[in-house]
Amino acid sequence: MREETASRTLPNILLAPRLEADARRLLERLRVDGGVHADRNWWQPLTDREQKLLTYVLEAYVREAWRDCVGLWGRSPLQKLGRMCPVLFRPDALATRRVEEALAVLRDLGFEARVTQIVRQSRLTVRELWRYQWNASTLDGIDLLAEINLSGPSLLVLFEYLDSPVSGLARLQQIKGSARHEDRDPASLRARLGSPNSHFLLLHAPDEPVDVLREAGILFSRDERRELWASFDENARGGTVAPTRAALEVLYAETAHNTLAVRASVDAIALALGHRPARIPSRRRAALTALRAGEQAEPIGWSTLVEGLGPAKDYIPVWDLLVVASALTVEALPDVERIIGR
Repeated sequence: MREETASRTLPNILLAPRLEADARRLLERLRVDGGVHADRNWWQPLTDREQKLLTYVLEAYVREAWRDCVGLWGRSPLQKLGRMCPVLFRPDALATRRVEEALAVLRDLGFEARVTQIVRQSRLTVRELWRYQWNASTLDGIDLLAEINLSGPSLLVLFEYLDSPVSGLARLQQIKGSARHEDRDPASLRARLGSPNSHFLLLHAPDEPVDVLREAGILFSRDERRELWASFDENARGGTVAPTRAALEVLYAETAHNTLAVRASVDAIALALGHRPARIPSRRRAALTALRAGEQAEPIGWSTLVEGLGPAKDYIPVWDLLVVASALTVEALPDVERIIGR
């Protein structure tokens, strides 16, 4: 379910009348280019939040991806677009080796895999994906999320939801689980896969079709998008195309196995450092000691932890460092609303 209401999705930038007028003109261009009948609310199959859409069309991503939809599917591509349900299994999901379990759960719930694609994110793509949410995140939380997403490959699986007329994206929102650990349903997919906190979310799925457009514009070139969507159409006629075990093993070979358990990672760090812990400043050492004892540790943050480790950081397995940092880093700023809630 969405975690923000429509009344909390109006960016300050749209308070400028000129920019809002420009956004509405761009939105009208989308309608004309897509061959959609003139209707005041023609855009509602894309999103039920007009201000969100007006914000997005001020960027190039949605406009570029919409052009490709029209080029592939002719005019009025809304129905085709509404069938696609992308799920991005992040590097932390690959680290846990539980992608196959997630695929099985989704298949049982009516999601059929049509296309798979390896995704290698960059600093730019990570920041663009979360542009309208990171205003409400701590800087340490931003750094940690970037490190997690840049630590290895991700796997995009493009599903089709067969239980129509229910929206597949809406169903994904119901079952994937809240990004906020404290709000997460124990029966949700993230909980079932062992997501331990609000940093290790394991998977990402767009909320609405307009997010599918925007994220495809961010993650892929025009040729890549067109090939991906054409394959979705072709495989929808020919049957399921799920990732093979051999393909997953290739991805697993690039991502060290880790259960994301804090105590195990603290032990791994102690083992890796050997005689070096004495060189770690006392505040960081105290935090590690508390975590090892299963106690609440001071949230010193990603940057403080890493800087305090100094050269010793090079001896620590990457995933163990990320796991420990996740237990010491506050993700959200108090009393700051996201520009656009997810």
